[in-house]
Amino acid sequence: MQYAFTEFDTLKNCEHCSQKLTTTWNGKMKSKVAITKGKNIVEDVISALNLIDAQSLISPEKKVLIKPNLLEVHNAYSGYATKPEVIRGIIRFLKGVGAKNIIVAEGSNSDTKKCAECSDTLNVVDHEGVEFVDLNYDGTTVVKIPNHLCMPEVRVANTVLDSDVIISAPVLKTHLYATVTLSLKNMMGVLINEESPTKVDKKIIHPEFWGPGDYERMGREESIKYIRSADMRIADLVSVVKPHLAVIDAITGIEGNGPSSGEIINKLDFIIAGNDPVATDVVGSLFMGIDPTKIGHIMSAGIKGLGETDISNIELSGEPLDKVKRNFRLPDFIANHPDWFDWVLSYQR
Repeated sequence: MQYAFTEFDTLKNCEHCSQKLTTTWNGKMKSKVAITKGKNIVEDVISALNLIDAQSLISPEKKVLIKPNLLEVHNAYSGYATKPEVIRGIIRFLKGVGAKNIIVAEGSNSDTKKCAECSDTLNVVDHEGVEFVDLNYDGTTVVKIPNHLCMPEVRVANTVLDSDVIISAPVLKTHLYATVTLSLKNMMGVLINEESPTKVDKKIIHPEFWGPGDYERMGREESIKYIRSADMRIADLVSVVKPHLAVIDAITGIEGNGPSSGEIINKLDFIIAGNDPVATDVVGSLFMGIDPTKIGHIMSAGIKGLGETDISNIELSGEPLDKVKRNFRLPDFIANHPDWFDWVLSYQR
């Protein structure tokens, strides 16, 4: 089955892309986000998940998938990969509340098994007795996206689609054009091309042909079309593979030109967990000192009703956000173009 859109389709071809970004969250469950900090990462993860009543989503018969962030081959403490202790903490929490079928799965941009081995993820998986799945070798299904903003269908790994509970476990990072990459954007690892394992489909969302140098070549308006399209496609993707829980690894952080060329911030030692991935990313962004109302993919997720974007409606627990938040350095391009966010704000009016 072929896609109904080309790889580099832009907003010019998206029938819904001019709509107002009116963010409404009609979720029945209260959006809860917890921030924890201590001397033991595993215990901090378990504590954060307990604070948000994550056990209410878990039962023995449910298949639970943990989606870490293993983008490239990095060691466990590079700041670019989800820490093995964070993954271990999630697994032990799940076991403690009765989960029997736990899978850790990723589809990286390179050799997923090497990424998992170098980051010590495979060691944790083996020690805890759970399964690891390389999604780049998984079977796939093309899923239609209801009420899509920009992307009518997408090919997703079957292991993800067959899971009853999805837990997104990203690293706290800035992003060259998306501003931040947290639990929502982390789900891009489930995109698999029908020619897999030789190809993955992240390029249907990532505007790989766009970079800071292209801003001068293409101009502001045309550049924004590409980025806005990518933001809305992230929201479309998440609408069919929405995480039920999010656990952000804020033990370290990446600021500046993330996700892969930024600078590491060591010894933050926080865990941010939530039962609503949109709300969790809102809190994660505020923790970084970045206004989430200026982040396109978070606000796009809001218009699709995927979660809470209003911080006043999010139930916070654990460490007080106002006392622990930082001021991460923005990517150079975004910092040098403060009006870059205007399109997000204008579509909310």
